[in-house]
Amino acid sequence: LGIDLTIQPEEEAPPPEPLSAERLFDYVCIGDVDILKLDLTNEELNPVEQVIDVLNERDYLGHNSIEMAAKMGKPPMVQELINRSMDINAKVSSGYAVMHQAAAWNKLQVLRILYFAGADVQSKTMYEERPVEIAKR
Repeated sequence: LGIDLTIQPEEEAPPPEPLSAERLFDYVCIGDVDILKLDLTNEELNPVEQVIDVLNERDYLGHNSIEMAAKMGKPPMVQELINRSMDINAKVSSGYAVMHQAAAWNKLQVLRILYFAGADVQSKTMYEERPVEIAKR
């Protein structure tokens, strides 16, 4: 009949790679906290020092992973990144911190998480705006 019934050998899966900033940003964009946790708990592949460096890397616009998660309204991801000791009060050159980002994008659940995690609600941008003032716009 012309049908090939031979069994093809399965391709081997590529070896796991260390966590990269690009992959972290992908996890943030899709909101996949579980896969992020798996990657972060593999200390053999991802030593703590390397993870801290990757968590604090910034994209071409200057945003890190927690700022992206805040703007996108991904509360579980924001909480996980806070649990991993990300600096929630770090600012970009314009003076915006994560709290300002969440306020600008009206992400109330994220604002609540940041507030209870100790984010500075009085922090001002270079335009002297606090998160509450940004949220009112």
